[in-house]
Order: sequence, then C-alpha cells, then structure tokens
Amino acid sequence: MTISKSVAASALGLSLLAAPAFAQPSLYSHVKSTNLELVACVARARAVLNEMGFARVQSLTYSAMGASGQHSMVIRCVPERTLVFFVAAGPDLAECDRLANTAIRRF
Repeated sequence: MTISKSVAASALGLSLLAAPAFAQPSLYSHVKSTNLELVACVARARAVLNEMGFARVQSLTYSAMGASGQHSMVIRCVPERTLVFFVAAGPDLAECDRLANTAIRRF
C-alpha cells in the first residue's frame, strides 16, 4: 500500500467517524517514525486513544480511530515505511493540535 493510499484511507475513516458533527473541520496531521510491526503499532494506537479518553475507539487493519466530543482522531500505521500518521479533526484547530500532540507524545 502506498503512502497516498494510506492517507486517503485514513481520511475516509476520519470523515466517517466525524460526519455529520461539523461541516468544515479543522485538521491537524503529523508523521512519526516507528519500528513497531503492524499488529503492535495498531494495538499501541488503540491504547493511546483509550488512554486519552476517546470514545467509540475502533481499529482496522492499519489504523485505530476514536471520537472525543466534537473531535475525532485517526492513528494510521505504515510499518513498511516505518511511519505512523496522526490526524485530528474537529471544529477547533487548537484542540486538534493539542489532541494530536498528546497522542504523538504518548505513542
């Protein structure tokens, strides 16, 4: 899977989780290196979202996602590129930034 496909899949998951909570969300994204294998990476992503108090945490093959109030987050693992993507969306950019940076630190 290419990075562009993984980003598109993450965006799709995020939009499904977030809709119809807000019409024009703010987005914050970041990439971090990881040496975790896929299963361990997704498990860690899910654990981080749970630790942060996200509700409706779900995991798919490459990602974990959850919602917190009007904000949603996807953590997407791309082990073949040794990367993990963090995407937060919601009505408040400052909150998106805070949520994503908290997840990055905890990951």
